[in-house]
Amino acid sequence: MTVTVAVTVDTDNDDVSTASERTALSWRSLQLVPSLAALFAELGLAATWFVRADSQLAEVYGRSDHLLATHAAWWNAFAARGDEVGWHPHVYRRDDDGRYEPETDEGAFVAKLVTTWNELCERGYCFTSVRVGEAHCTDTVMRAFAGFGLRVDATAIPGRVRDDADRRFDWGPTPNHPYRPSVADYRVPGEPPYRNLIEVPLTTMGFRARYDRRPMLRYVNPAYHADIFREGIDRHLDGIRRSASNAVLTMVIHPDEAREHPAQHGLYAHTFDTVRSNLTYLIDAIARSGLTMRTATVRDVAAAFALEVHR
Repeated sequence: MTVTVAVTVDTDNDDVSTASERTALSWRSLQLVPSLAALFAELGLAATWFVRADSQLAEVYGRSDHLLATHAAWWNAFAARGDEVGWHPHVYRRDDDGRYEPETDEGAFVAKLVTTWNELCERGYCFTSVRVGEAHCTDTVMRAFAGFGLRVDATAIPGRVRDDADRRFDWGPTPNHPYRPSVADYRVPGEPPYRNLIEVPLTTMGFRARYDRRPMLRYVNPAYHADIFREGIDRHLDGIRRSASNAVLTMVIHPDEAREHPAQHGLYAHTFDTVRSNLTYLIDAIARSGLTMRTATVRDVAAAFALEVHR
């Protein structure tokens, strides 16, 4: 049995994953990107770098590809060694008080995606994969991505649903494995005709934070406290072994989560050494379980899935 491990990095601004800092943009954590890349290379892990490019960056910095252009040397070097660089749009609107909030009008949401995509194409960017910031998706968004010619969406968080003042997404019925999205419902596999792209979801499993009474369904993130990460991984690998089938394990980290923070957090350790320790533990745990590990980008995962279903 083989476990395909896909490491992904969302290059968001500071504090997004643990707070809601959408307006006062800061990018201190990006200084950790080369260190993360070196760690992945040291451990033999391929990575997919989802780089923000969107209408907010265009408004604030004058161009949607601000991060792509500013750090072009990084992305080019990572791609040259076999990593993938993907598109990571956050779609916001600016309120009357000047604060950025998630765009809730679906027509405006898609229009902003179209504008950014056209700008990126005009500047010569060619992406295969996309992940929408804050996990938002709809059938209209998925149709737009297929129309752009994107081959992979990696937004899904299987089993998770939120509809509150901070986040709005629905991946409740989504399976914990790659699939071709249904035309009628982006969240589930479809029979032909289906969307002409492949969904590579983030792998979800039970992790118990310091403030939880029981394990909660979360995506896999090597920035969690080591004991939390290891308990969830051990349980998940045991399930893979008992199922006697191959599996894909797609994880995500945001650079800010590997940066030291002044306050302690009940889920994130906020140390680079913890990220190293957790990734090393995962590799060793897969071997101890008698499983074979394969490393892949999300583009690789989608290509392997496409080959498998057409045999």
